[in-house]
Amino acid sequence: MSERIPNGPPQFLADENLERAILEGVRRKRPAITVATVAEVGVAGLPDDRVLQRAKELDLILISHDRRTMYRYFAAFLETLPSGEHCPGIFLITQERYSIGQIIDFIVEIYDLSSHQEWRDHITDLPL
Repeated sequence: MSERIPNGPPQFLADENLERAILEGVRRKRPAITVATVAEVGVAGLPDDRVLQRAKELDLILISHDRRTMYRYFAAFLETLPSGEHCPGIFLITQERYSIGQIIDFIVEIYDLSSHQEWRDHITDLPL
């Protein structure tokens, strides 16, 4: 993973349910982008709360497809954070609703047009 640049571009952690073709397409369009996978950071197959904790530790915005439980886990996770601490945030995308190319474009647009810090403590549905 690349070094954090204060208020630099967003950096991401892809949940295990995100299609591999999306990751490959994002990396191809923006080679400098950080998009780690849960397998690469050692939390594949673990519960959502553990994935959120690892995303926080690495300061990576989680990209997930798991709408069924992620809202609940994210709310509970935010409540457990000590005062002054933050979570990098979550992007949720329904993969069945958009093409792989559209999802790649959503992620690249966020990378190109926003800073990492502006997504802090937010859960955001894609597209914006």
